[in-house]
Amino acid sequence: MDTKTEQELLKALRSTDEYVRRGAARDPNATPEILLIAMKDKDNYVRLHAAGNPNATPEVLLIALKHEGWGVRLHAVANPNATPEVLLAALKDEDWRVRLHAVANPNATPEVLLLAVKDKNVGVRMRAAGNPNATPEVLLLAVKDRSKRVRMNAATHPNATPEVLLLAVKDEDEDVRRHAAWHPNATPEVLLIAIKDKDERVRCNAARHPNATPEVLLIASRDRSDDVREEAARNPNVAPEVLLIALGDKNENVRWNAAQNDNATPEVLLRALKDKDESVRSIAARNDNATPEMIFNAMRDKSEAVRMAAREAIDKNPLLSLQVAALQAQTTS
Repeated sequence: MDTKTEQELLKALRSTDEYVRRGAARDPNATPEILLIAMKDKDNYVRLHAAGNPNATPEVLLIALKHEGWGVRLHAVANPNATPEVLLAALKDEDWRVRLHAVANPNATPEVLLLAVKDKNVGVRMRAAGNPNATPEVLLLAVKDRSKRVRMNAATHPNATPEVLLLAVKDEDEDVRRHAAWHPNATPEVLLIAIKDKDERVRCNAARHPNATPEVLLIASRDRSDDVREEAARNPNVAPEVLLIALGDKNENVRWNAAQNDNATPEVLLRALKDKDESVRSIAARNDNATPEMIFNAMRDKSEAVRMAAREAIDKNPLLSLQVAALQAQTTS
């Protein structure tokens, strides 16, 4: 690539050809001094290239923000060298596109975002609520916004605190509540509210959440929705008492998930192995918590699928194989 010296760039900026001047304004070797001159050019695109040049200093960008062309101002706020001072000034711009790009800049500080989240334009507020630098203070304002899209960004933000999520889980819109119920930072308090929600998908998210407590899952196990009860029976936090409830469920999938859960105790599995459905009995036989006596009895089940599951359990566990063999020997002796 042809590189130009400062003197060559100064000469280029004095050219009567606007394309030559534009080239000088976007040149990677253009110094802040060159760009300050370019900002005074009569051609809009020369000024635009100067505002977008990676060598532009905050001084250059602040001048660009006073330009009448919104494109020049937009390039200034999108510049990676834009400081919080530049971005705060940009938030006073009359054009929403300039303000939007100011909020999208990675250099936007909490101070910038606190101002942006109160903007009259919904797009600006959305971007503020979705900015990675948004603090809980910003998100607390966003989650109370009149726009669902802004509240949604607050409810899905990684920095959302339990305080933010407690507001989101009570939102009038079910989509906001669904996201709050599935947020990694959702506390048991949030999930207890979510599990009683009128929307089935909100309750499903609460029932499958890694932070769901036995109390949440107990409520979920009695839900009117098959899907919610199934999620509760599948959750790794579920207590054996809840699994016993699940094994009395009318829905086969709920019982199946209870029988395959790692928290299934011998008492749970004993009941599962007596289930009317062979798929439930089969998955119970495959559960690592099944005792040798259970596997021995499963080997004599009327269903070939259950007997096969028992044989698979024996094949993958040499010790279990010996224990079952001992039980068979006792029976035949």
